[in-house]
Amino acid sequence: MKRAWIILIVFFSGQVFAQELAKGRELFELYCAACHNPGPGHPATYMLGIKRGREKAVIKGREDLAPEYIANVVRGGLLEMAPFRPTEISDENLKALIAYIRSKD
Repeated sequence: MKRAWIILIVFFSGQVFAQELAKGRELFELYCAACHNPGPGHPATYMLGIKRGREKAVIKGREDLAPEYIANVVRGGLLEMAPFRPTEISDENLKALIAYIRSKD
């Protein structure tokens, strides 16, 4: 019986994480993609390539970016990037956005 509960918990945890990533993707497309998508025409990606190198130009999938760092940049802005208030991106949505940015999906 205990094993069945563990399987259910793992299953539902996976579903919750998948939903969180889907929400994070939606938020990324809405707020971040215009500047941070890979390829030409995305100013933040271009500038990160110049400042940090090509391997760190794209933020998507970068596990070296600590969640706290991403949260601080989103809330406080950085250089040309404007800050996003909790009325624009809630704390819960910020967690989903961070999970998506750091994921390899």
